[in-house]
Amino acid sequence: MPSILLLSRLRRLGLATLLGTAVAAAAVHAAVPAAGDTIDMSVAVGKALSNALDLMAAGKLDEAAAALQALRAGGLNDYETSRVLQQLVNLDINRNDTAAALADSEALLATASLSAGERTSATLLLGKLYLQAEDWSRGIAALQQVNDSQGGTVMETLYLLGFGHYRAQQPAQAIGFLEQAVQVGGSQAGEPHYSLLGVLYVNAKDYPKAVAAYENLFAAVPAPTQAESYASTLAQLYVQTGDTAKARARLEQLITDFPGSARLGDYRSRLAALR
Repeated sequence: MPSILLLSRLRRLGLATLLGTAVAAAAVHAAVPAAGDTIDMSVAVGKALSNALDLMAAGKLDEAAAALQALRAGGLNDYETSRVLQQLVNLDINRNDTAAALADSEALLATASLSAGERTSATLLLGKLYLQAEDWSRGIAALQQVNDSQGGTVMETLYLLGFGHYRAQQPAQAIGFLEQAVQVGGSQAGEPHYSLLGVLYVNAKDYPKAVAAYENLFAAVPAPTQAESYASTLAQLYVQTGDTAKARARLEQLITDFPGSARLGDYRSRLAALR
């Protein structure tokens, strides 16, 4: 059996994080096995895996990959295979090799030694990887499994499902999941949630809901990254809903807040048209 120190180290490393851009990155870790779980790893495999982890920590990714692949090919039991695959997924992501990360994640989920928490984390990561690869249907399928296991109570998963359906050109489903994400998240919902909801509502010509989404965006985010663009859209939405007073106020604020904007002339023309 490997030492307690080594086991503790392997558990802490877990599964790596992925994704930035529209899909919010969140650390996904392997769950620590419960006290009663069976740790079926030989001393030799434990040492070899520790050596591979040292290579990874030293930035010697090619050597680490070779060591892990050699270890994987060495006739491991199911538990050992699952621990090696966890680190291969980490390595694949560090090397920006999405195709390998997908293959190794699928192999990891085919093992029988993952705890319930580890399986959920691995499936969530698989869903993110499929979104990264723009395989929307598989990403949605994996994320739906996670959402079912979570009982629809985790904002991140609901947001990712909404994003996946949006990219799959399924706006009704996207709106449903994003609305759930906002409801579940409460004050934690922010720019990614409200900005995407706003776009979907505008596309659906549901202008009152679009207005609410953009107003919530400004209320929830002190300094939205696209504040000028959002404010301009909100001014137009006020026009669409017949609230010219709010449209004028928003355009006047735009002129005040962004005096050097390339769109300053447009704001002034729109304001003049409302007088």
